Amino acid sequence: MPNKLQDQLIDLGEKLSKGYESHHGEVLLLISDARKELISRFGMIAPWESEELDLAENYVGANFLKASLLAVYTSLVVSEYSDEEYWVGYGYTHKYLKKVPRRV
Repeated sequence: MPNKLQDQLIDLGEKLSKGYESHHGEVLLLISDARKELISRFGMIAPWESEELDLAENYVGANFLKASLLAVYTSLVVSEYSDEEYWVGYGYTHKYLKKVPRRV
């Protein structure tokens, strides 16, 4: 996981532990930065990462900012899995998945 994003996650987590007020924009920026990082590193956003980042955005809209950070974190962690780990993990909750390329 890139250090910049890891630092952002930690900083935001500390801020959110003191309250959610006025941090929605920062969380949305983190989600955007995570998307850009994945595209920069892999040329695309793979299915599991895409779902996690979409979930993170939905959590912001529902005012679940800590849950949003967890979804961003998950997207970054699974992006580093081997193909075998990735498809076993993703397939656990997606019984009828079709494997697609994870990298361009």
